[in-house]
Amino acid sequence: MKKLLAGILSSALLFSSLSVSAQDISVYLDDLKIEFDTMPENINDRVFVPLRAIAEALGAEVEWDDATETVTLSKDDTRTTLVIGSIFTKTFSFGTMTQKSLDAAPYIKDERTMVPVRFISETFGNWVDWDDNTQSVLIKSAVGEQPGMSPESIGISTYDGFRYIIDFGEVNGITADLNDDNVYFYNNVSDKDREKYIYYLSLLGFKKADELNDQGIESVAYEYKDESVVIAMFENLITVTVMHLKDIDTENLKYYDKFPAVPDYGELNGIKHAKLKTDEESGSVTYYYPYAKTNSERIEQVLNYMQALNANDFKSIYEDMEIIVYAHEASGSLVMLQHLPDYFMVSIIVVQDGTTQFS
Repeated sequence: MKKLLAGILSSALLFSSLSVSAQDISVYLDDLKIEFDTMPENINDRVFVPLRAIAEALGAEVEWDDATETVTLSKDDTRTTLVIGSIFTKTFSFGTMTQKSLDAAPYIKDERTMVPVRFISETFGNWVDWDDNTQSVLIKSAVGEQPGMSPESIGISTYDGFRYIIDFGEVNGITADLNDDNVYFYNNVSDKDREKYIYYLSLLGFKKADELNDQGIESVAYEYKDESVVIAMFENLITVTVMHLKDIDTENLKYYDKFPAVPDYGELNGIKHAKLKTDEESGSVTYYYPYAKTNSERIEQVLNYMQALNANDFKSIYEDMEIIVYAHEASGSLVMLQHLPDYFMVSIIVVQDGTTQFS
């Protein structure tokens, strides 16, 4: 009985601290209404919806841990975790963990887990808008490149010297506060502005290539053909770094001494490894490279290396929340890439007798 009363009291205290709107709210995904068996609610100006329905609509898989009341949603290379009653979230993508605080915590109502629709949708690359007149959440899915879509067809200019990277400021109706050598600074912007920009990039064919989170600064790289854009956000400041991907000269490319088929990450980017680890039993060698000063430079180095691997007939064969593995069929070489807290790791092994385990 005491446990039951404590639970009732806890729920009462939780909802007494929240501002709940009773007005009916609709949620649309690409103009199609999502049906819920428990009505969406507006809490602290954030719309909450039943977990299963929104996850199914977005194509995400759901895992529920009853002991900890933790829900995990996964799709492609992204996984995010929320806990009932907690405003803190963790999202893993491209080997990087990002922590965010919600304005209101997930909760349970009518035996349904209620989660913030904007956070869930934007985590998986969708663009979310709000129509105050109709009290509707409008989600535009990250559908990828659209045939015939170009900056000209959508009426948005590109940055000077670039053919495909559209202007963040023009997308959101603002101007850059500073332009420092193809790094554009925008103040007083929101996650909504960023997600809208990413949505338009996806329509033009840009795909996420890398992600970093360092000291609260979240940086994500997108690339298309020979152009790359790195979007970094800290509080209400966004920087947009635009760059041309390096044209890899395979004839003059340097390779690791022990692995003649594998391009040398350090030689390509003009840095030396900080330390090296060799596993005699498996024959794997792991190189640890210090990071550049800025997230944009770090990501540029990684993108350059991915270009070099692709130019040398390496194929990406495995990706998860932590690592990316490339394989070279002719030599049997496997290359594993991973972002560590202090270093970028390149681990190499040559497959022998079916062995594919890294040390």
